[in-house]
Amino acid sequence: DLLRIDVGGALAAESGGGRSLQDVAAAQGVLKAGGALDVARLAASGDLTVEGDAAATLEDVTAGRDLDVAAGGRLSLDRVEVARAADLASGGDAQIISLQTSTLTAAFGGDAVLDRSVLASDGAVRADGALTATHLEGRADLSLDAGEALTTNRLIVRGDADLSSGEAMALSRTSVGGALTAAADLDGSAAGAAAVLRDVTANSLDMETGGTADLNAVAVAQDLSIRALDGTLRLGTVQVTGDAVFVAESGAIRTQTGQASSDGFSLNLPVGAEAPQGLPSSSPDGGGGSITRTQVAGRAFDDLLAVDGDAWFDASGDVLLPGDGTLENDFDGRVTVSRGARVALSDRNDLVLGAPSRTAPGGAELPNAGIYNRVNGEEITSLRVEVGGSLTDTASARVRVEGDAWLQAGRDVDLNSGRHDVGGSIGAQGRDVTLEMRGDVRLGPIRADRDFTVVANARGHPPDLQRHDARADDGRRPRRRRRRR
Repeated sequence: DLLRIDVGGALAAESGGGRSLQDVAAAQGVLKAGGALDVARLAASGDLTVEGDAAATLEDVTAGRDLDVAAGGRLSLDRVEVARAADLASGGDAQIISLQTSTLTAAFGGDAVLDRSVLASDGAVRADGALTATHLEGRADLSLDAGEALTTNRLIVRGDADLSSGEAMALSRTSVGGALTAAADLDGSAAGAAAVLRDVTANSLDMETGGTADLNAVAVAQDLSIRALDGTLRLGTVQVTGDAVFVAESGAIRTQTGQASSDGFSLNLPVGAEAPQGLPSSSPDGGGGSITRTQVAGRAFDDLLAVDGDAWFDASGDVLLPGDGTLENDFDGRVTVSRGARVALSDRNDLVLGAPSRTAPGGAELPNAGIYNRVNGEEITSLRVEVGGSLTDTASARVRVEGDAWLQAGRDVDLNSGRHDVGGSIGAQGRDVTLEMRGDVRLGPIRADRDFTVVANARGHPPDLQRHDARADDGRRPRRRRRRR
C-alpha cells in the first residue's frame, strides 16, 4: 500500500496482486495491479493511467489532463474530476458517480450506472448490460448504447443525443437541445413496451422500436418520426412544432385514454334514429392510463396530440385518435392516414385532410393524400371524424372507406375534391355540409344547419345517389336532393 506520498514528477507503481493508494499527489501517474486496485484522494496535475486485472475503485481523484482507467472486473468511480478526456473500461459492472470531465469514452462489460455527472464536451458510453443515466448533463453531443435496457432520468443534453438499447428503453425527464435519435428493442425481445417516453423534450425526434412505443408529455421543437416494427404506438400529450410521422408496421396507433376501441360501427340505423354521438367508447385495450394536463420544463400541455405541421399516420391495425373530453387533438397542418383498419380522428379546431406524399421511416412510400389504405388487399373498414371547427380537404385528397363514414363538425363539412369513395353509408353533421364523391353515394344520417350539397359522379363515374334509413329531425322524410352530373 502507498499512503501519503507527494511526488514532484511522475509516479509509477505496479503490483502483481492488489494495491491500495491513499493521499497521493504527483505530476502524472501510472498505476497497475494484478488484483483489485483501490485509489482514494489522489491528485495528478497531468495524465493518470489506472489498470487493474480485477476490480478498480477511484474516490476523490483529479487528473489535470487525461484519465485512462481499465478494470478487468467491476469499476467504481466517485467524485472524480478530469480536465480533458476520460477513457473508462471495465470487464464487469460499473458505477460512475459525480464524474466531471470534458469528454468521456466508456465501455463496460456488464451493467452500468452514471449518476450526478457533468460532461463539458462529447460523450460516448457503451454497456453490454443495462445502462442507467440519472442526473447526467452533457454539454455537447452524447451517445448512450445499452446491450440490454436503457433508462434515463433527469438527463440533459445540450447537443445531439443518440440513444440505443437491445431491450426496453425508458426515458423520463430528459431534455435534448439538438436531435434525439433513439432505437429500442429492434428484435422485439423485451417484455412489455419497447420504449416509454415521459417528460421528454427535444429539438427533433427520430425513433425506431421493435415493439410498442408509449409517449406522454413529449415536446418536439421541429420534426418527429416514430416507427414501430411491431406493437402499438400509444400517444398521450405530444406536441410537435414541425411535421410528424407515425408508423406502426404490425400494430395500431391510438391515444392512451382508453376511450377509443377497435369495435366497428354502422350507420345502418332504423328510420328516424338519431345520428351517432361520440367516438367509439367501449372497454380500454389496456394500453395506458388516463391523460391529465402536464407541464414539463415550463411547457404546458393543453392538447392531447398537437402538430403544427403536417401529420401522417400509417398502421396495419387501427388508427384511433379521439380526444378524452378534456384534452383534444389540434392539427394545424394537413393530415393523412395512409394505412389503417378502423380510423377515428378528432380535432378541437379545423381539420384539413390531405398531407402530401412522402417517404416514411424505413423507406415505405406514403403516396396517398387523405384517408386511404396504400396496401393492396387491405381496406379502411370504418371512418369517424369529429372536429370543433371545419372539416375540409385538399384538391388531391382522397377518402376511401370500405364501410361506413361519419363526419361531424362544429362549423362546416366541405369535402369537395371529388375523389372520395365510401362503400357503406356516409353520414354528416355541420353548419354547411358539402360532399363531392367519386362514384355512388349512400347517405346515412345528415344534419345540416344551413345548406346541404351532395354530388355523385364528381369525376365522371356512373352515379347512384341513395338516401338510406334517415329522416329529418321532425320525423318527416327529407326532400330528395337533385343529383348533379
